[in-house]
Amino acid sequence: METDGVQSDNRVERSLYNRAVGYSFQAEKIFCNKDGIVTHVPYIEHVPPDVTVQIFWLKNRDPAHWRDHDQERRRPARGDERGAHVPLRS
Repeated sequence: METDGVQSDNRVERSLYNRAVGYSFQAEKIFCNKDGIVTHVPYIEHVPPDVTVQIFWLKNRDPAHWRDHDQERRRPARGDERGAHVPLRS
């Protein structure tokens, strides 16, 4: 049996995935003409894939291949004010 935390994590993971690849859902537009007659028109709303979410997903799922190159930058080593090349841990 899943705990509430695991269920929440799974829901967020599914939502993030759907946002990354895009999805569709049924929606309804409501119109009112000048005579006050209301019309409900069903349609399918399409949400396109989001590149930013795709990048986030890939960086977290496979950081060895999808990390930013600026993560390896120069920072001073202990006792070395000139700065030695010390790669940051991923």
